[in-house]
Amino acid sequence: MIFFVMTAFFYYCYVKAYYGIKVSRAESELETISKESLKAQETKIIVNKFEETGKYKELTAKLKNFEDEIKNVLPKTDEVSKIAESLQKYAAECDVEIINLNILNPSVKANFDFCQVKINIECKGTYKAFKKFLWSIENCAGFIFIEKLLFKSLLSDEKIKFALALESFVRN
Repeated sequence: MIFFVMTAFFYYCYVKAYYGIKVSRAESELETISKESLKAQETKIIVNKFEETGKYKELTAKLKNFEDEIKNVLPKTDEVSKIAESLQKYAAECDVEIINLNILNPSVKANFDFCQVKINIECKGTYKAFKKFLWSIENCAGFIFIEKLLFKSLLSDEKIKFALALESFVRN
């Protein structure tokens, strides 16, 4: 009986050692193959700069055209009175009376082609005329933007007093 137990024990040790050697040999071969394949493959990193593409050049050309169109629409710094004239024209068309109109000097910044102009205006008119006047400023002027709106009288009054803080731009 000891003979059978010893045979089984030796067989178990032999198989374990045999397969252990085979597995370690296979692992070492796999490691050397993977190292060689990594050496053989060269990693290439290709960097395309967006600035060098045709799409970038196309977009910058479109932006330049938009900028030129905007420059053509805006009055020059010394033509700020054109803004006042257009506001007075819109007020007259809408039957709105301008009580006070202040245009603050443009804030000229050397690095930019455009200057910001602040405009304060006080008006008087009916509610319907007031709506039309606001619509004219927003849609027809194109370069005048409403920042603040303040009602200075009750909406129940026949003629409403209101104040607007506007913002516009002029080109240098």
